[in-house]
Amino acid sequence: MPELSTISTISLVVVAHNEAGCLPLLLKDIAAQDYPHELIELLLIDSASSDETHAIMLAFKNSVCDCISSGDTKRQGFLDIKIISNPRKSLASGCNIALNAYSCEAFVRIDAHARIPKDFISSCISVLNGSNSNNVKQQYCCGGPRPTVLQQPTPWREVLLLAEESAFGSSPAKYRQEGTSLKQTYVNSVFHGCYRREVFANVGNYNERLLRTEDNDMSWRIRSFGYKICYDPSIRSQQYVRASLRSMLRQKSANGFWIGRTLGISPHCISLMHLVPMFFVLALLIGSVLFFSISALPLAVLFFAYFLAAVVMSCRACLTMQKVGAQEVGKQKVDAQEVGKQKVGAQKNLRVFALPLIFFLIHVSYGVSTLIGIASLVKLIAPDNSTALNLKSNLQPDAFSNSGSTSNADALSNCGSTSSADSLSYCGPTSNADALCNSRAATDYLSPIEINNYLEEDKLPLISVIIPVYNVQSYLRRCIDSVLAQTYRNLQIILVDDGSTDDSGTICEQYAAIDNRIVVVHRKNGGLSVARNTGLAIAKGSYIAFVDSDDWLASDMYSYLYGLIVKHDCDIAECKYEIANSSEHQMSIVKPKEEVFANKDILKEFLRRNEYGFWMRLYARHTVMIDATADSFTNNNVEKNSSYDSSFPQVALFDAGRINEDIAAGYIALSHAKRMVFSNLPKYYYFFNVAGITSSPLRKKDFDLLFACERLDELSKMESGELRALAELKINRAPFTLLVKMALFGCSSELDERTTAQQLLTMVRENRNLLLASSMPKNRKMMLRLACRSYPLLKLTARLYRKFFGAPV
Repeated sequence: MPELSTISTISLVVVAHNEAGCLPLLLKDIAAQDYPHELIELLLIDSASSDETHAIMLAFKNSVCDCISSGDTKRQGFLDIKIISNPRKSLASGCNIALNAYSCEAFVRIDAHARIPKDFISSCISVLNGSNSNNVKQQYCCGGPRPTVLQQPTPWREVLLLAEESAFGSSPAKYRQEGTSLKQTYVNSVFHGCYRREVFANVGNYNERLLRTEDNDMSWRIRSFGYKICYDPSIRSQQYVRASLRSMLRQKSANGFWIGRTLGISPHCISLMHLVPMFFVLALLIGSVLFFSISALPLAVLFFAYFLAAVVMSCRACLTMQKVGAQEVGKQKVDAQEVGKQKVGAQKNLRVFALPLIFFLIHVSYGVSTLIGIASLVKLIAPDNSTALNLKSNLQPDAFSNSGSTSNADALSNCGSTSSADSLSYCGPTSNADALCNSRAATDYLSPIEINNYLEEDKLPLISVIIPVYNVQSYLRRCIDSVLAQTYRNLQIILVDDGSTDDSGTICEQYAAIDNRIVVVHRKNGGLSVARNTGLAIAKGSYIAFVDSDDWLASDMYSYLYGLIVKHDCDIAECKYEIANSSEHQMSIVKPKEEVFANKDILKEFLRRNEYGFWMRLYARHTVMIDATADSFTNNNVEKNSSYDSSFPQVALFDAGRINEDIAAGYIALSHAKRMVFSNLPKYYYFFNVAGITSSPLRKKDFDLLFACERLDELSKMESGELRALAELKINRAPFTLLVKMALFGCSSELDERTTAQQLLTMVRENRNLLLASSMPKNRKMMLRLACRSYPLLKLTARLYRKFFGAPV
């Protein structure tokens, strides 16, 4: 077997969300590591914390020597310390950000509510490098025991500690109990694992659709690629137990829910052990039904067998707790003022009587939540977002100018040993062919290993991301953070401040000061179209992307889209979006599907889908760089100020001063593409605040929709067949869209409702038969028939429909 390279540098990653109470102790442990600090890169990932977590990270970076004794100041200089924002909050997204940013030969992640001994990193490096003298082989992945400890000990919390450490209460995983194995062995997964760089280079990033089971999925994928995970007792760490029964049950419920949901995302990483509590709950339900209908015997037998097992396991857990007073952490005593006395003696009566009840509550909450998680899979089918999109684009045409805790809980893992051999063999990949076949099943999306087949990191083209900004101070940071967190790093980020009157412009400048990829342009207010044209005029990228400043992105959106472009040799790649009203929104589970269209078929698909947003696509430069004449460029009113260089090309893709500009502009851009790929995987979070549009009446500005359709008519009038028919359908449907909006929300004072209704009805009636014969949804056809009979009847029906079913726009 080939010999692996010797590891010297290591990246230590801490992903934290509201961990101000525990983080200082962990940072002190990191500063006290006996491994040379100049070989340690520290990545501190702040997952949108609302407490002092970020301030603690900054203080540590600015004054490392305050965390170690004066005699150790010679070890204060780390290779690097990076503090990175994680706007998604989830542990998986934080880990992916770190995987994109780390630069060392090995990677290890430590939970922010954990403790590590001073030899933790040196032990990890020692195991990865092996020892030729002792015939111990080098490893790709390693980890060790991670028992739980008390932060502020009380007799009741000691009982919770016993429940957490018991194999009956949580898991028989080796890493949960110290001393379960005194020698190296191979297991299914480890906690606080350490990995060589080539592991993630081949396996890919964490699955961000998993909030609590990302470690299960990652460990399964690592094993499916042929790597072995080494358990070594010399690698020790600790983690704090939950401080109350309520918080423990909340944690177990969340874990159980995600075990159930993971069955629909990555079922291969779930073992039978994870489903035992669910089967127990099902048995209780079946026994209860039999109790009331046939006999109480099955339920009585079940309870007797369960509580007998619970009592036996409770006694066993009590007997194993022999140590009293402060416990050693990795043979280094922890200050009793900081951690408290570990595993202090408590009344044995409390232990024996309370543990069975705690076990029962844990198993029931976990099992019920697993069933709920499985049931929730039904709701994860990707919805049709066209209605909501039309609402946002038509009812709030200037939406780009309107614009706010997932805990890092333990991931449940099945860590049974896969090899009990006394002598360890080479643990490199054993079947790369099988692993590659399994990669798609493991991730359900285009994985980084697939993308790497097409890309070379040092040759990635520049992508210019254009973000128009107008009075969005409440949402702007979320948007920019999501772009900065992209796994695709070669970006030019153009923030066009379109005359904001709030702090949006200041926020733009703050970000430009900390990241040299950001370019800020300040200009007088001209509207979304002019702001986009301004961004296009200074874009330098080979590819162009657009983002609305109140929306945000999945961290791999541009890596994914560019991978699709290269894979299918296309000019444009499009992903799906999802309507989201908060940062907590999770993308739906869909079966991946990629479709490629060429030439006129691209425009047919564009009109057929009825989705015109510019922000869900990645464009080759030539498709959107439409040169403008001097007159039209003047009409676009681009300021020639200090932030704008007149030597840049003049671009006027978007009609200045108009809304619904995406229709004609999208048609133009797609007409310049020879090939385009559509993916059904959602990667774009489309912010949709329902409360913000309910009082938006029809305005004169909304009639720009008719102008956009006239432009579409001009662009498509030379076409024939299906393409022309689809364009005509869009054109003829526009008056009906405006009429329904007025019926739902009324009209502004600048319009007379009766006169406007008559004008729109005349146009609608002219195209009635064409619209009824189209593929327009049935609810809209119903509204069309009502409109042709009586506008007051349409108004009454539309508002009732909206009240019960949502707006039928």
